[in-house]
Amino acid sequence: MPRKRLWTAEEDRTLAAERAARRSWDHIGAALRASRSAVIDRAHRIGVPRLPPIPPRRNLADPNRDALPAGDPIAWAVLTERTLLAAAPYPFPPLD
Repeated sequence: MPRKRLWTAEEDRTLAAERAARRSWDHIGAALRASRSAVIDRAHRIGVPRLPPIPPRRNLADPNRDALPAGDPIAWAVLTERTLLAAAPYPFPPLD
């Protein structure tokens, strides 16, 4: 039977900060070397608030709209089409 994981205050802060940055449970689990379900359970236990819904996107045809954020699938596709990176995912920075 596996031992119960003992969470540190630093891991709790990391979990809350990563979730506030809208990271996925899988991403947070990989960063903390914990399973997805363990991370979700810990988030509920320490009271990490639910994320608000993502606001709807503005009209992309509007020339006065704000720039798309780094890593946005539309922006990444425009930058990489017809290159060797066309099928590659956006290279998010390492977790270290």
